[in-house]
Amino acid sequence: MGWYGNGVDADYFSPGRGYDNPYPAGSEGIVFTGAMDDWPNVDAVALFAREVQPRLREARPQVVFYIVGSRPAPKVQALART
Repeated sequence: MGWYGNGVDADYFSPGRGYDNPYPAGSEGIVFTGAMDDWPNVDAVALFAREVQPRLREARPQVVFYIVGSRPAPKVQALART
């Protein structure tokens, strides 16, 4: 019987490793991650997009809100238009 490695590549995911910034130059990214068909997450991103983001962007127009997750509900997909 053989064995299989089951772990994390500690070198690749090291906090000391330098990573390229994935966001456009001059922007400030806010990221929400989670299963986007789970109602608490859907509710949270909708509330943030509706209530918080507009006020935040008044003070910091460079802020961009990213929603990252699997199976986005229609309500989450509709946020792309805002």
